[in-house]
Amino acid sequence: MTLGLAIRTLLNYIQPNTGEPQIAWLRGASHRATLKLDPDHTGERRSKMSRRPLFLFFSLFALILSLVSCTRGKKSEVPELVIYTYSSFTSEWGLQPKVIPPFEKECHCKVRVVGTEDTGAMLNRLLLEGEKTKADVVIGIDNSLAHKALDGNLLLAYQPAGLSNVPEELLFDKSFRLIPFDYSYYAIIYDSEKLPNPPRSLRELANPLYRRKIILEDPRTSTPGLGFLLWSVGVFGEKYLEFWHSLKPNILTISPGWDMAYGMFTKGEAPMVLSYITSPAYHRIHEKSERYKAALFSEGHYLQIEGAGIVASTDQLELARKFIDYLLSVSFQQYVPLHNYMFPVNRKTPLPEAFTKLPMPKKTILLPPEQVRQSLDRWFQEWRAALQ
Repeated sequence: MTLGLAIRTLLNYIQPNTGEPQIAWLRGASHRATLKLDPDHTGERRSKMSRRPLFLFFSLFALILSLVSCTRGKKSEVPELVIYTYSSFTSEWGLQPKVIPPFEKECHCKVRVVGTEDTGAMLNRLLLEGEKTKADVVIGIDNSLAHKALDGNLLLAYQPAGLSNVPEELLFDKSFRLIPFDYSYYAIIYDSEKLPNPPRSLRELANPLYRRKIILEDPRTSTPGLGFLLWSVGVFGEKYLEFWHSLKPNILTISPGWDMAYGMFTKGEAPMVLSYITSPAYHRIHEKSERYKAALFSEGHYLQIEGAGIVASTDQLELARKFIDYLLSVSFQQYVPLHNYMFPVNRKTPLPEAFTKLPMPKKTILLPPEQVRQSLDRWFQEWRAALQ
């Protein structure tokens, strides 16, 4: 029963079709008073009608209250935005605790963040779920994996407010389905107390002097690992396998992900690990230590740009657009350095002092997206064969 129908039913009950309104009944007039004013005894007929069971009146009244309550409940439903991202975003020291509550307050919405182990796992989940995914926004798909998301037609094009504050060279997706929100360069981080003379080039990294002193990540399961494989291709071209053959004796282990690799490094299991040029800033800020440093390589460093996008099947399009706008604002970007340990893409964002002192590569290495799309599967197979 609709609210309007319930009200009409109640009014019909209160005012039966006798030709005269029964206002006296509503005001509490007694049956006897009605008879006195009705010498023709027509009120007797009305009195019989007034003896309808009271429970019917109160039942209808309760029904109206219930319908009003439901109507109000529907109007006050809070919209929910579902975000897929990697686990470090959701950690207590990551971006989520800093950037999500202010957005929820501003948009009067609920944001549910779903974290996966890494970007590769997140993207695979999105591809597997397809149009049935619950995600409205994805955060963390980088320039090395972008082709998988774009080829799968998973994302919608959107040019957010604040895009003019992002340097042109960071806009890795010209279709604007992936919008950059942070970036850094891959680097070999070394323990200066154990390794006073680090390598100064990729070629030198393969020197027998560094036998079993390097921890790397698997390119098939880790974005830093993938970045390092592309870095080697960018420097050595089709001769990259020669580099890997010579590097193999120097690798202590290949970890499935960055978390495990960096944890082993800080525990002292090896003096070198593949990470980011921004990683030493963490130790400077939180440990007040200059012990861990990035080795600058003469050939240059591979650039990683992380992006975010709106999922094509979203039913919260306007809310998703507002979030992407927010992603590029200084309100969001100010937390990127200290909670994701990457550079913010918005050039208006002030940097912490520890970031201003980081060494920067003189040359940026970046393979064309089409080359990565066409050759990545082959590179995976060849890389695996080289290390067996």
